[in-house]
Amino acid sequence: PIVLLDREPSDQKIMSVLVDNESGGYEATDHLIKLGHREIAFMSGPQENRDNAERFIGFQRSMKEHNLALKSHWTLQGKFTREGGYLAAKMLILQGNIPTAIFCANDEMAIGALRAFKEANLNIPEDVSIVGFDDIEISQYVQPPLTTVSQSKFEIGSLAAHLVCQSLAEEVNKRNFIMPTELVVRKTT
Repeated sequence: PIVLLDREPSDQKIMSVLVDNESGGYEATDHLIKLGHREIAFMSGPQENRDNAERFIGFQRSMKEHNLALKSHWTLQGKFTREGGYLAAKMLILQGNIPTAIFCANDEMAIGALRAFKEANLNIPEDVSIVGFDDIEISQYVQPPLTTVSQSKFEIGSLAAHLVCQSLAEEVNKRNFIMPTELVVRKTT
């Protein structure tokens, strides 16, 4: 038996354990909106990346439900890297029209953005609130600690191992398993 992690299989015989990226993107954006933010940027990973696309759909859905405009100059490419997040935040700063909040499609970009805003003497979260995605270990140690969307890596791995073992004993009818995400509120919002 084969179980893919965070990838949709093209073969119906292969199972997959997926993260609910869209719901996580929605929850992150909704959190910012509930804090009073109306000018929210989206920092994107690679366009062809499925996780990125689903997180952006969640972002768009929350913005639309709250009747907030998506501004094209606030949709930035950060390439899922710290350096990319740093450069995208620098671009925002140079534009001179900085949003009050940014949802970064992963924590690496959010950490890069934190550095750029600190260099520009902007205070987080007073001047700009930031939310990341993935809850990587360092996100709790950066200053200020990063608000992020967590995906339970342990539960994802455990379910995948369980599916392999179960498939050896009996047929598993369900092919795709979607794991929930959880917003972890720290000090960047």
